[in-house]
Amino acid sequence: NSPRDPSRLSQRLGRSGHRLRATAIGRVVASEPVELLEAAVVARRTLAGELEPSRIREVPLAVLANQLIAWTVCDKLVDRQMMLSAARRAWPFRELRGEQLDELLALLDRLHQARPVENNVRQGPRALKYFHGNLSLIPDEKTMSVRDISTRRLIGRLDERFILDLAPGERIIFRGAAWEVLEIEEEVTVAPAPALGELPRWIGEDIPVPQSVAREVVERLEAGDWEGLPLAPEAREALESFRISIFKDGETPAPGRMTLERHERLLVLTHAGGTRLNRTLGMVLASLLTSRAGEVCGFQSDPYRVILDLPARLRAREVTETLRALRPGLGPLLRLAVRSSSTLGPQLLHVARKMGAIAPDADVGRFGLRRLLAAYGDTPLYREAVERLLFHQLDEPGLEALATALAEGELEIVASPATPFGAGALEPYRDLLKPPRPGSAILAAVERRLRRTVLRLECLACDNSRRRRSGDVTVRELRCPKCSGQMIALLHPLEAERGVPARQRERAASLARTHGPRAALVLAGRGVGPATAGRILRRQLPDDQLVQAIMEAEITYARTRRFWD
Repeated sequence: NSPRDPSRLSQRLGRSGHRLRATAIGRVVASEPVELLEAAVVARRTLAGELEPSRIREVPLAVLANQLIAWTVCDKLVDRQMMLSAARRAWPFRELRGEQLDELLALLDRLHQARPVENNVRQGPRALKYFHGNLSLIPDEKTMSVRDISTRRLIGRLDERFILDLAPGERIIFRGAAWEVLEIEEEVTVAPAPALGELPRWIGEDIPVPQSVAREVVERLEAGDWEGLPLAPEAREALESFRISIFKDGETPAPGRMTLERHERLLVLTHAGGTRLNRTLGMVLASLLTSRAGEVCGFQSDPYRVILDLPARLRAREVTETLRALRPGLGPLLRLAVRSSSTLGPQLLHVARKMGAIAPDADVGRFGLRRLLAAYGDTPLYREAVERLLFHQLDEPGLEALATALAEGELEIVASPATPFGAGALEPYRDLLKPPRPGSAILAAVERRLRRTVLRLECLACDNSRRRRSGDVTVRELRCPKCSGQMIALLHPLEAERGVPARQRERAASLARTHGPRAALVLAGRGVGPATAGRILRRQLPDDQLVQAIMEAEITYARTRRFWD
């Protein structure tokens, strides 16, 4: 979603008039009222020059490691004190301590990137290869293909940073639909999720909305103040109708007020904290509520709301108590929550690459968050990943300010009936929280793919071999044109390439003789061998249920294949 941030809007809109004496012109199209008001606020701030101040992270150790390795590659032997002095002359490293440098050098020695020798640092055995593979500190954006097992079609690509902490059996939202991850190897194999039933762990990322923008949005919504906003008349009318509907149903959001709305089993906490603060608040709240209930509490957030997927034993009262108990000094708790968070994985992967722990071209499928934590959980590499996450995606100072406001009574917490504002947080998940059965469209796509699959027809009597699409296999095709034999083995192309034992060929031929063309359809399934096909065919299912049974067998095969020899 765009623009979301005045700085981003000025950059993107500026490209439209990127020539002398030209005026930048742009139009923002919004799909729902909160997004409309947010875009108008961002546009007003951009026109007024109210840009967010620049933020510079201090002592970024991944940057320092990159420069130290490059220095040793160029000069072969560098004085350690000279390194420290040169680093401190750069503003972000002005507070760099000697102990931090020594810890980093010890890690680089372990990674064979740099070698401390007395008071000097020498080029490590792997430094030259690292140097040529890490000339830039921009995160490497590798992707993996995502394949829908039901149609065997590629449906898109996922950034590897999101794959790092995925595991078979987990569910994600991708291309507007819910999917279950079946297998992660050269590509990610997924199946349409039969039921989501809970908030997805990952749905992708948007440009973060600053807290200042979120606060202005709710201030204007509460007051009904649209003055100074570049809005079309129809847009103003839509915002006014939306505001009236909130007043009619419950409490309006406000900078000094949190509201708690129950939406079936989900609890929506409205708070104009912006993207980073609300994500931080959701992470801490979910961690505390998980400890309190002894069951996992899921969460998702946006700039205006935090959605809590509460364990069955918790109610809004416990959430209110947990919020009111927050006090300043939440840093250690936040870092503990970060360690078990899926958001840490991408940062850990990036830092591991930029410090030389993982080669730039290494396959992410070989690594997992647990392996990286086990190897580097008490090193500067891990601490750098945490600090990157805290700086770029979370808001620790904002969390401290929020805890202070709650402790001093400056922020009230109010229970509210469900409102359109709170319900807006659930809109991305509305269709995904229902448990649908595989639809007729999916089954039709699976059947088309099965009927197009080319099988090899082998006569067990004379070894005559032919190829036919499974949908073209008729009773006549199940008789050998050479010797008129009726024991014709139907072999999937993948099985035929690997070689099929005689016993399996006999079972496949027996199925074809007994069940005719229906056996061809079942054996066209990926990973559906004669044994599984026999179990499916014995059930004498109608055509639509037969296709569904084949799809379920394919999913089982994809889930379990990695455990087989």
